[in-house]
Amino acid sequence: MLTASSMYELCRKARMPVHAEKEPHLGALEMMSILTAKETSRVISAYDANALQYEQDFNDRCYKAPRLAAEAIRDFIQVEDRSKVKIMDIAAGTGKVGEWLARFGFRDIDALDGSRGMLDTLTKRNIYGRKIHDTIGYHRIDVEDETYDAVSMSAGFVEGHVPVAALDEMLRISKKGGIVVVVLRYEYLWTVEEYRDLEPYMRSMEERGLWTMLLRNITAEYFYEKEGITYVFRKL
Repeated sequence: MLTASSMYELCRKARMPVHAEKEPHLGALEMMSILTAKETSRVISAYDANALQYEQDFNDRCYKAPRLAAEAIRDFIQVEDRSKVKIMDIAAGTGKVGEWLARFGFRDIDALDGSRGMLDTLTKRNIYGRKIHDTIGYHRIDVEDETYDAVSMSAGFVEGHVPVAALDEMLRISKKGGIVVVVLRYEYLWTVEEYRDLEPYMRSMEERGLWTMLLRNITAEYFYEKEGITYVFRKL
């Protein structure tokens, strides 16, 4: 699990400043405020305060989650015209998943995020259609049943961010035959208490005939030297 000292070292290796007051970038303290916030309100406040620098500092070189999510959609949605595939990007952040999806030819992309600051940054990409300011996993979100061909969440499962129950909502808004993509840091499956139940809950959904697993893949250097894991499910 990341500690203040290990976060310091990660920032140093990535040439990210440790003392944010001296340079206009996210430093170790700001990074820690995002990664260690354990209450939803604190998480949202941290993202609101750091949205612009998050966009710059979580770059494609050191952070693979958005690309992995977009590639999963590209690989498992087999259609001739990708522009007609309807996609929901959950915990969309500044829209990095959408940027990758647009590169792959997808055009009908909506976003949901709990941080207004992140959504404001995302909007500037001119990629997303509907932009929903909300959290997921605590209540029914303002989306009709079976709306999307693909529902993706990239790096939403971080302690204090999104509960396991979000899977139910992601499935609900997916069309029958559509896919659900989840990408997260691999170690969170055992270092975050709530997420120890994540894979068992995924299996229970499969046992209940709600979806079937298409992919479970571990990726090296997902976030610096940390491994990531990608899941893809098809709704039955």
